[in-house]
Amino acid sequence: MSSCPPGQCDFGITGVDVIEEKRGENGDIIILHDGLGFGQCSLRLAVPETWKDVTDIPTLKKFAATLDHPLRVATKFPVLTERFLTQKDIPHTLIYAEGTLETAPTIGYADMISDLVSSGQTLQDNRLRALPDGLIQAFASRADREPQKTCTPIRRP
Repeated sequence: MSSCPPGQCDFGITGVDVIEEKRGENGDIIILHDGLGFGQCSLRLAVPETWKDVTDIPTLKKFAATLDHPLRVATKFPVLTERFLTQKDIPHTLIYAEGTLETAPTIGYADMISDLVSSGQTLQDNRLRALPDGLIQAFASRADREPQKTCTPIRRP
């Protein structure tokens, strides 16, 4: 679950990736959970394999400066990606996209992507590679920890 119209839902289950993307600056959201024990992945920046000189964030920033346009980054997570790229001072334009982001650089509507990565196989299959310091957000399983119950207050309109 990622969204529903106001008044249409009393309870939902979703991943931490969606919570972090949608929570906003004030963090007003209720989280009541036991760890479900699945879903390890991370939100990462990935570049085409052909970008041999781009090996990390500093070289990505240097490469972006040589382009005649801001770096075009396709993502389903514009809030988290925007925050990361802005903190790294990399000129960019975000392209919000659904579906298979890994094809965006090949098709030509983006230069690179920011997407969820688990094993990295899909990136490799599409001739992309994750930057080692391009970790935007880790979303780890809680299977190896004690179950927790947390409650963060929410303001109702």
